[in-house]
Amino acid sequence: MRVLLAIVLTLLTSLASAQVLEVNLWKPQMGGAAGTLAAAKEAQAIIAKAEGNASIGVDLDGTLHFVTTHENWAEWAAQTAKLEKNDSWTSFIAKWSADPSAELIENYLLNTQVAGGEGDVYQVFIWEAELGRAPDMFQAGVQAKALHEKDGAAVTILTDQMNRMHYVMNFANWDAWAKFQDADHPEFEAFMQKQQQDPTARLISVYTASNQ
Repeated sequence: MRVLLAIVLTLLTSLASAQVLEVNLWKPQMGGAAGTLAAAKEAQAIIAKAEGNASIGVDLDGTLHFVTTHENWAEWAAQTAKLEKNDSWTSFIAKWSADPSAELIENYLLNTQVAGGEGDVYQVFIWEAELGRAPDMFQAGVQAKALHEKDGAAVTILTDQMNRMHYVMNFANWDAWAKFQDADHPEFEAFMQKQQQDPTARLISVYTASNQ
C-alpha cells in the first residue's frame, strides 16, 4: 500500500511545530507530472492567502505529497470550512476536477506524537502494530528516534486515524541523506535485531521524498 508523510511525512519544514497534518498523495498520469506540480503550487498559494499552511513534496517515483499543517484539530476543521467558502478555492477545485492530471491514491489525517526537526529530504516508514502491541510499537519508535538522532537524522513520530505510526526521518538535503545511508549504525542495528525477536509491528510502506 502506498502511503505519507509521510510522514512526510514533516516531513516538511513546518512539521516540527505542527500538531495536525492532512496528507494527500497524488499519482500523476502519464505526462502529467508538470501539470500536477503546477496545480499543487496554485493550491498552495490560495491556502496561503487564506492564512493556511501547505507544503509540497515529491517522492522518488514521482508521487506528489500535498500536506497542510494545523496547530490542532479545531484549526484543521476551521480551515477546511473556510476554504469551502473561498471563491478562489472552489474555482480551483472545479477546474481541477474537470481535467485532473493526477489520481488521489491516499489521504491521511496525522497527529504529531513526538515532534522532530526540519529537512528538505524526508524518509517515511509506516508501521502497523501487532494485535495489542500499539503501546510497545510507540515505545520502540521513541527508542529508535533517540538512536537515529544520535546518528544525525531528525525524527518526528505521528499517528494516523488507524493508529498506525508514521516514523519520519528528516535530512537537510540529499547529500545529508546519502551520508546517513552510507554510514554504519551499529546501535540501531542491534536494537532492530532485538525487536525482530519479538516484533511489535509490521512495516507497511516506505517512501523517500524531497520538498518542492
